[in-house]
Amino acid sequence: MLSVLKSHQSISSIMPMPEDETDSKNYQIIFATAQGKVRKNSLEDFSSINASGKIAMKLDNNDKIVGVKICKENQDAILSTKLGKCIR
Repeated sequence: MLSVLKSHQSISSIMPMPEDETDSKNYQIIFATAQGKVRKNSLEDFSSINASGKIAMKLDNNDKIVGVKICKENQDAILSTKLGKCIR
């Protein structure tokens, strides 16, 4: 159990890491927020996180993470809204 979560925090995504951790340099992790902000980091940045956690993306007070996915560096991502609008 993650005892470092505060009362206002919750888990938004769970994803498997590549079996071979040396392969993590070939992957990216993409974060998307409800306000439409996107951040892409090397998965290698998250291969070793201490017990206090890591801030992956700073959020405005009225924003929240709505999706997190792992992809390869050469792959594109498509974001879509509930109403069907998409952006690549």
